[in-house]
Amino acid sequence: QSAHERSKQSLKESKSSFDAEWRDRQHTLGHVAAEVTLAGHALDNLMRLQNGVLHDDDIVDTEKEESVREYFEKLIFNVDRMSFLIKHLTDKEKLGLREQISLKEFFTAYKKQHVLPNFKLDISNIGSKYVVEFAKENWTTVVENIFSNIKKYAFPEATSVGNNLVVVLTEEIVFKDSPAVAILIMNNGAPLDESISPEMVFRWGKTSSKDDSGHGLGGNHVKKLVEFFNGEVTFLTQDDLPSGFTTAYRIVLPLINE
Repeated sequence: QSAHERSKQSLKESKSSFDAEWRDRQHTLGHVAAEVTLAGHALDNLMRLQNGVLHDDDIVDTEKEESVREYFEKLIFNVDRMSFLIKHLTDKEKLGLREQISLKEFFTAYKKQHVLPNFKLDISNIGSKYVVEFAKENWTTVVENIFSNIKKYAFPEATSVGNNLVVVLTEEIVFKDSPAVAILIMNNGAPLDESISPEMVFRWGKTSSKDDSGHGLGGNHVKKLVEFFNGEVTFLTQDDLPSGFTTAYRIVLPLINE
């Protein structure tokens, strides 16, 4: 086996090991900092190994080198950003601290405080009786990530709000034999790309971006946060939505008031 082949095999095995470890571990917020450190080290090692392979004088491939380097640099940038967020939340003693959040009050305040350039936000159908337990900053992260993805993928070409609409609905349901609230965040923008399944929206390393500008970390982060607070999040397409809507996020959280 040549040095080139051994290097490629080593890279493949390292990446497979990293992917499997990240995918198979059951994350909780209490372990996120350690996991991000692990991911950072693994990505750093992969970058070194990849550079070592690509800089072999016999096999330099300039185009491949640039694309691979860019991919790993994007991943490392996002891991660093998550590390900063975790440190920030830990310093403020906010990481994982549960508090009562009124969904109606939260979205009303959010709409007043944030500029939403690509769409009109209709929150008139959020029930005022629904209160959930969530860390406030974590819940803000969930909502901002969802809205950011809607702006980026559902309304990518919008220069003004026009008829672009995002509607938030709430309804009471039973989840795991207990009262819960289903939060539906629907939009009438571009549908999900045919190459992406709804399950892939939350898969680590996958992006619903048609031009590969996303990094595939945000959706997985949202999923882990919602699950940490005993809920679930799914992605729906137009076959499961009222007429006129194309995609939606559905978040289910336990109610703390009945």
